[in-house]
Amino acid sequence: IKNLWKMLDDMAENDPEAYEKFVTKNMTSRKKMLRPKAGTVLKGYASYGKKKVFINLTSHPAVSAPIGSNGKELLDDAPGWAAREIPLLVGDLRDDVKDKKDAKCLVVDVVFSPWVLKRIQSKGDRENEFKDHVANVAVNWVKDEHNLKISSWKYIKSLYKGGEGEQGFVPVVFSTKEENTKKEEEQMDND
Repeated sequence: IKNLWKMLDDMAENDPEAYEKFVTKNMTSRKKMLRPKAGTVLKGYASYGKKKVFINLTSHPAVSAPIGSNGKELLDDAPGWAAREIPLLVGDLRDDVKDKKDAKCLVVDVVFSPWVLKRIQSKGDRENEFKDHVANVAVNWVKDEHNLKISSWKYIKSLYKGGEGEQGFVPVVFSTKEENTKKEEEQMDND
């Protein structure tokens, strides 16, 4: 860190224009980092090339709970079917991951509120409908964000794919732009 400060001091003294540009860029593009909690995984296939795709459905308290028909966040005891808007974050598409058969595959994380993961991991016919709805929402957002059409998706018995750690089960760090909600900023500061 000392070297960093020295470099910035030198830059400010010797090249004020470059220093101002550096500071402006780094202040305006500041990102927050969070590590989501593993939840469950969708497996499907990319329409082009038929490459296997894993969508990790993860959670973090920085993501707001769904909004109900009254326009307010749903309470902890609300059922899944009451959700009208489901906030989420879509991560970067990773193509450097291999499956059990050592074949290259694509992996992307979708981060929801813990409220959502709690509902899709519970049992019951009504929650199964919500589970399918959440999967469709995730698949459609991944398609929109990464221009990646996914077919034949299904839930698999896994908490996370393509992560860190010896077996790849530790979710990767997720970065978000500072413009996200106040709740997210407060939560990240508390982590």
